[in-house]
Amino acid sequence: MATNHDCRKLENKLPELLLNGSAEADLSPAVRAHLAACSACVTKLNDLRATMSLLDEWQAPEVSPYFDSKLAARLRSEKEAVPAGFFERLQARLMFGTNLHLKSAAAVAALAIILGGGSYAGFTQFHQQQDAQAVSATINDLQILDRNDQVINQLDVLDDAPDGGEPAQN
Repeated sequence: MATNHDCRKLENKLPELLLNGSAEADLSPAVRAHLAACSACVTKLNDLRATMSLLDEWQAPEVSPYFDSKLAARLRSEKEAVPAGFFERLQARLMFGTNLHLKSAAAVAALAIILGGGSYAGFTQFHQQQDAQAVSATINDLQILDRNDQVINQLDVLDDAPDGGEPAQN
């Protein structure tokens, strides 16, 4: 029984199998067993083999002897042409310029986005959390002292009570 996981593993190996020219006999037993059980993988393998054989038969068209000189002339004319508007100038600068000045601008913009997004999302609150822990420890100590004072006052009231243990009513 072929599983989806087995099919994905075989799909990852298909280009490798085709490039190495592996015949059916050269395949590992696990791959042969999967191909015997899974018709979808066999179809993909046969389709890839057919595509590769067509590519082997294909002949690239002959390049014109003037291709390089025509391309250079076209690039030169495009570079020298004055763009009509702002967006065309920007496009020309991006396409034909060195773009070295954009790298620093992109780095600054990315840093601003990261810092702005981080502070908006609350990633910089770890300093505040540390301060809050220090304050909360102080407040916690004060609350403990206050509770102790309340307990001592209650014990004093019980000490002043008559023998029954109930505080005296005024």
